[in-house]
Amino acid sequence: MFIACALRHQSSVLWTDDKKLKQQSIIPIIDTSEMVRLSFKSYSYKRKQSQKSNK
Repeated sequence: MFIACALRHQSSVLWTDDKKLKQQSIIPIIDTSEMVRLSFKSYSYKRKQSQKSNK
C-alpha cells in the first residue's frame, strides 16, 4: 500500500531499512539513520529560530 501511495504522489519518500527496496530508483528511500539525521537537523533549525525570536 505504501508503495502504491508513493507512486501516486510524486513528492513521496519512503522510510524503510529494506535493502532490496533501497536498490530501486523510482521512489526515493531513506533509512533510519537518514531519518534520525534529518530529524535532528530539523530540531536544531527550529531551536535556533526559536532562540532568535526570543531575543
